[in-house]
This record gives sequence, structure tokens and C-alpha cells, in this order.
Amino acid sequence: SSVPVRVVVSNYIIDDGYELDLDNIITDYTSVKVTGPENIVSKISEARLEAQIGHVNKKVIYSGAFVLVDENGKTVNTKSLTTDISTVTATLPVYKYRDVPVEVTFKNGIFSQDNCGVTAFPATVRIKGDPDAVDGERIVIEIDEKTVADRTATVSYPISLSDGVINVDGINDISVTTDPFGISSKSISVNLNVKNPDLLDYSGIPSSITVKIRGDENFISTIENYNIYATVDLKGCSAGTNTLPVSLKFLSQYSGKIFEVGEYTVTATVN
Repeated sequence: SSVPVRVVVSNYIIDDGYELDLDNIITDYTSVKVTGPENIVSKISEARLEAQIGHVNKKVIYSGAFVLVDENGKTVNTKSLTTDISTVTATLPVYKYRDVPVEVTFKNGIFSQDNCGVTAFPATVRIKGDPDAVDGERIVIEIDEKTVADRTATVSYPISLSDGVINVDGINDISVTTDPFGISSKSISVNLNVKNPDLLDYSGIPSSITVKIRGDENFISTIENYNIYATVDLKGCSAGTNTLPVSLKFLSQYSGKIFEVGEYTVTATVN
């Protein structure tokens, strides 16, 4: 006859902010096969592993001998009985709770707290999971400056957590409000340089193009058109009409401080 294995946990102390999950204990064996006189075997209700685990602040793996008990929890005399196993190993999950602060960063380093206010709501997210995983978890919202509105605006970003880490709050999104106060934009006409490595006969490319730029107002106010290098490349063009992207590069002192708004193209006709 087979009887189920049950783990009874006692004599333990668990730190604040931790949880011992007694409902999801895993054992290497779920049942024990017992052989012996029917009148004795029939009284057995379970194979009980009594785990006294002491101080708890991480997952517990406990191995020990089990006892056979009846429905009243009384130990059954095993003198005339045999079992297919003698010990059971139990794994007891332990979770740690932690309030993780939401971090907001800018992708290109053009915006910062010096020129753009940022508020995240909620500011923290409560999580739980394996203590090591929880200790290393971060919630980072990375914003591409090119997507930030000119005025105060709020955008929602999904929360992403590592496998096995549980979002206790059940909040799926973080609302991030951006308020640019040291950022400005302007349109500027820049000369257009043409790369023509195959010496193609072409027409239609303008000598200049107007682009919108955005960034730290201190740099926007001083940049001139000769600080921006605009290029189109005819390499690979075929006869007829070709739409070409315009590549923009900023003088080193403005690089990483200013960016172009949108994408720009020109049309060239190759004869």
C-alpha cells in the first residue's frame, strides 16, 4: 500500500520581509510504499517528515527520516513493516519582499536632471521572489530623448521583471512625466554635401536642406549651420529616381548635446 508524504514544519524563525511558502513544498518522493500486515498498514494515514528548520532567510532543503502516523497523528509501530524508502528530502521555498525604486534614464545622455524634470508614478514597485534574485532586481525605464514632447507630458512604460520575480502590487505600467525646462528647438538651413564615388551623372539634389534640431538650450543658442555636416551618398544608386537619406553629424562640441528631429531625405535623378 502507498501512503502520501506530508511535511510538517516547526521550530523556525523567519526574518522580517521574508515569507516561508508552506503551500508549495516540494519533496523528492510524494508517496511511500509500505508492506506488512494489513491490519497495521490500513491504519497508516501518511508518511510524515517533521522538519525543524531554525532560522530562515533563504530557500531551505531539509532531509530526514519520516514517521508513519495514523489519522490522529499517532505514530504507528513499524516493527513488522517495511518501506521502499527511508528518508525524504523537502525543498521549502522562501520569498523575500522588497520595494524597488523606479529609475528613469535617458538613452543618449542629452537630457538630464539639469534640463528635464522627471517624475515616475509609482516611484516604487513591491516585488517578491528568491532572495538573491530580489536583491539584484532593478526597474529601469530608458527614454529616448527623441520621443520626449516639447512640453510637459506623461507616457506609460511597461514593467519588466526577471523570471521568477513576482510583482506583488500587480502594477503593469509606470507613468513617467517629463518636463523639459532647459531644452529648446530650432530650424536651421545647412549645406548638403554629396558623396559620388562612382562619378555618376545626377541632378535634383539641392545645395542645402532645412532641418529641425533639439537639445540643451545653451548649445541650441550658439550652434551655426557650419557646425552641422549634412551628407548624401550616391553609392549604389541606379538610373532613374533615387530617394536618399541625409546623414547629419554635429561638430564635436555639440555631439551628444543636440539631435535632429525626424528623418530627412532628398531625391536624386541619375542619368
